[in-house]
Amino acid sequence: MDYRPVPQRERDGEGGGGGGDGGDGPELTEHSLLRQYDGHVNHKGSNGRQCRPSTEIELGDVKNAKSALPGEVEKGNFEKADFEKAIELTGYGRFHYFLLMVCGFVSTSEEMDVISMSFILPSAQCDLHLSTHTKGWLNSIIFIGMMAGAYAWGSVADSLGRKKVLIVISFMNAVCIVASSFSQSYELFMLFRFLNGAALGGSGPVIWSYFAEFQPKQKRGSMLSFMAAFWTLGNLFVASLAWLIIPSGIGYHSPTFLYNSWRIFLLLCSVPSFLVAGLLCFLPESPKFLLTQGHSDQAMEIFQHIYATNTGNRPEDYPVSEVSSSQVRAHAQNPVTLLHVIEGL
Repeated sequence: MDYRPVPQRERDGEGGGGGGDGGDGPELTEHSLLRQYDGHVNHKGSNGRQCRPSTEIELGDVKNAKSALPGEVEKGNFEKADFEKAIELTGYGRFHYFLLMVCGFVSTSEEMDVISMSFILPSAQCDLHLSTHTKGWLNSIIFIGMMAGAYAWGSVADSLGRKKVLIVISFMNAVCIVASSFSQSYELFMLFRFLNGAALGGSGPVIWSYFAEFQPKQKRGSMLSFMAAFWTLGNLFVASLAWLIIPSGIGYHSPTFLYNSWRIFLLLCSVPSFLVAGLLCFLPESPKFLLTQGHSDQAMEIFQHIYATNTGNRPEDYPVSEVSSSQVRAHAQNPVTLLHVIEGL
């Protein structure tokens, strides 16, 4: 092997060394660099100066040489990762904050719809000829609808996907609110309130699952807490809206049709649901759901999109080439049932 004296400027880190940018030499790896260093670093030349092979670099440069190896950054350090690692490597940034805003507004619209009835009952009492008995049913019917819709929509979301179901639910919720505001009879008003509750029953559990499935493990708890704050915002918005609209006395009156202030209040309560139905179209499907369905390629595209949005890098720079779906699919095939809950008590 050819040895040469090591100039002082190279030992001080100023020289070109053998680990330069030349493309004709053998490919360097961390293992080969360390082996060359261990075998030759103490060799002395004929003039007493320290010598080393022309292909060797200083030990302090080994880590830099490793990071410069071809394909190390571009192809990724992880050839294959599980779901938790894959979502963690997407980073945390603009995508997740937009996701929080949209999912939070879904939660806000839910709360506005649930408690809006308590604000309109005094005004609707005369228009709908309500008694104490019928007012009780009118307050309760939305919760009966939520009980009926929760299980049904949850099953549909596990089959068709979270995003599609959330868009349908939000649009259905908005339409039912608008229809109830135009209802002139107690029976028709009750029907649309029940359907409104059925939509809300699915929106609640599905939106929380959808949001959580995009969160890395170390952020999941705190971000779910932030999302819960949007429920409180719903209380503030609906109370402020009722205070502004209902006492104003605005509306349309005719012998056969009434559309007064409390109906306008209901109409305005539908706006957030229409809004989130549109915003959800700009979000991707849950990658965890796609993995349970065996759509690994689509899930990988979503991971790459999230990575690019959060980091500003190219999607192909995402440091995972394959996401393992075996663990996710095994969990989906063995869901927690009501029997498991009872046994755990």
